[in-house]
Amino acid sequence: MIETLTRNEKYGNTGVQSEGLLEGRDAHAKGARWEEIEHRLYELRSLRDDWDGDGTPAPASANVDAASILLRWLLSQRGGSLPRPRITPGTNREVVIAWQVGSNYFELEVTRPDRVEWVHIVAGARGADGAFVPPSIEARP
Repeated sequence: MIETLTRNEKYGNTGVQSEGLLEGRDAHAKGARWEEIEHRLYELRSLRDDWDGDGTPAPASANVDAASILLRWLLSQRGGSLPRPRITPGTNREVVIAWQVGSNYFELEVTRPDRVEWVHIVAGARGADGAFVPPSIEARP
């Protein structure tokens, strides 16, 4: 069985559950789930250093902005729907976006506005990881 994020174990339910679909914003359908994501990103922006009582720095605003752009880009690439992510603050100013769908666990970590690290794990199989440059503000759908 795939283990959940260790950050989740430490900080409790800090994000949106990974069930259902996240609906994109287009001219006709504005899904309430996307509004939940926007609200969660707003919550991350409002965190201050030592938000957890352990001295952990708050996510960098630029990383939260990059996470928003990345999620919108992913929606545009997936025809307007995604499994709903869990969005959590990292321990070093990053933003963590994670999905667990069945036996698949996928995590994106926005470490800087110009860098996203990823990991994909399938239960009982070897995982994969890497990094990429996220879409820019100009790539917004």
